[in-house]
Amino acid sequence: MVDIKILAIVAVVAVVGAGCAIAFTHNNGGSSDSGDESPAFTIKQTYDGTNYETLSLKKCDRLVGTSTIYMTSIYYLLCQKYNEVPYSDAALNNKDLVNEFQFVVAGGTPLNYIKDNTELYPYFDSSKYFEGDSASLKSYDSERMMRNVADAVGKENYRVLFMGSYVTSASMAADYVAVRANVKSAGAVEAVFPETTDFLSSFAGIQLVAYLFGYEKYADALISGLQKDLYNVYKTVNASEKYGNLKCYWEGNSGKSVKMSGMSKSIIDFLGWNSIYSKSVQQDTEDIISKQPDVIIFYTNDTRSDAEKGLTSYTSWDYTLINVDMGGITATPKFVPSIVNMCKAVYGPVSDTYTLEQAKADTTFWNTYAGFTSPVTLVTEEPAS
Repeated sequence: MVDIKILAIVAVVAVVGAGCAIAFTHNNGGSSDSGDESPAFTIKQTYDGTNYETLSLKKCDRLVGTSTIYMTSIYYLLCQKYNEVPYSDAALNNKDLVNEFQFVVAGGTPLNYIKDNTELYPYFDSSKYFEGDSASLKSYDSERMMRNVADAVGKENYRVLFMGSYVTSASMAADYVAVRANVKSAGAVEAVFPETTDFLSSFAGIQLVAYLFGYEKYADALISGLQKDLYNVYKTVNASEKYGNLKCYWEGNSGKSVKMSGMSKSIIDFLGWNSIYSKSVQQDTEDIISKQPDVIIFYTNDTRSDAEKGLTSYTSWDYTLINVDMGGITATPKFVPSIVNMCKAVYGPVSDTYTLEQAKADTTFWNTYAGFTSPVTLVTEEPAS
């Protein structure tokens, strides 16, 4: 009899930390709490993948942008601030947390996209959110983008930051220079386009968000907990005889295999699995059956039937079926809890005995997966507004 193990990957709280030499200046009335003690900082930014510009920034009040990456990081930082477990009933019922989240996350990514791809939808109030028309920076209507920014700035003249992910793919890349010019003309203090492709840049991105919105004093505890949890997974999978000997198949909601690049590849490589496809190809049931992957992965928001997914045909061998939260494999604090659960599904219980100090002492692990370089640099003089 074929044995199919099934695991749904759900949100798991992770408390973490890392050192950083960053901070900002006080703004003119946001809800975050760094206050006058936050100095200014600089970051490096590229618009073409080759040339880099130094941006001088201050702490910002509000976010408008695409993707759910930045709002998710803000949410985890707020949970750290208010000592709440992410996605718990207590967090949702914490009025201060919810009100601050609704103020800071001001607009951009469509609410339907947030509803379909995250667990954050209950935290939003549509009457307070300046909704964009696309989660893709490339297809975000420029006039609506500028209007969303202007509305977030409001008569209070809040410091609004626009954020969108930098991608190198020509088919997905936006005109970053034009976007920056448009949103600044609408009142944004700056436009920032982080590039996150692996664990190190993901940790750096979390820290960047913390400093951009005045939550820097909560970043160390959040990130250090994530690093510790990741190390315990690392020790668990590397101690298993299965490590390096398992084949996996990861399918997206469109019926195509997930391309092994960026965070997807980083996660699969970290877990010691070998993807049966490296490129995004249309589901080929017979070929998948011939390859007999040991692990099959779908997203939790995939509404297709088992037959449409091909699962009713995968009956001739044993495999582990994992349903992973799409938001849990992006460059947010959720990526570590997702990896923990993916590890549990295949390797069994994850060790919890290893400490952050042991993780730092393991230079192979630390330099490859956790010891990120801070994306921000402290400056001694306040930059121009």
